[in-house]
Amino acid sequence: MAFWVAAQNAQDSEQESVNFWQLVLSKSVFAGDDDIGVTPLATGDGMKVDIVVKHIEPPALRIRRLCVVAVKKPNALIHDVERQAITACTSYLISNNMSSVYAMTAIGTAARLWKYKKNDDYLTPMFGGDGLSDMTDYIEANSNAAQILLTNFKHMVAVPPESSTR
Repeated sequence: MAFWVAAQNAQDSEQESVNFWQLVLSKSVFAGDDDIGVTPLATGDGMKVDIVVKHIEPPALRIRRLCVVAVKKPNALIHDVERQAITACTSYLISNNMSSVYAMTAIGTAARLWKYKKNDDYLTPMFGGDGLSDMTDYIEANSNAAQILLTNFKHMVAVPPESSTR
C-alpha cells in the first residue's frame, strides 16, 4: 500500500509510478509463476519502456517478451503513454520478427492492457471502449475493477503473443 500512496502523491514523478507497477507485476500479478520474469527499464532497438514482462516459451525455452509496459506520471497525457507503447511494440516486433505483443499503459496507478499486431497504427484494447482512450478506460489498481486487469494478464499468459487471436 505504501508504494501506491507514494505513486498517488508524486504527481510530477514518473519513477514512483514505475516502482509501484514493478512491485505489483512481480509480487502480485505474476508471483509464483516460474515461467514469467518482470524486469525494469528496457532500452535498445530504438525503444524505451519502463518495465518488460518476459516469458519462457516452450518447448525451445526461448525467452520472449510477453508484455511491454509504458508508465507515465499521474498527471501525464494518455496520448503520450500510448504513443510510447506503440513505438516500443513496433520496434520489438521488427527486431525480433514477431507478429504481435501485448502492452500495458499506465498513468500513475491506473492501467489499460492492449494487444499490438505488426503493421498496426494503433493498440487494440483488451477491455474498455474502442477508439481514443480517456481515463474512464483505465482501471485503478486499488479498485474492485482491478480484477479485470488480473483476468487479462492471465489471458496473456494462456495465449502468448504470436499465437494470440485477440
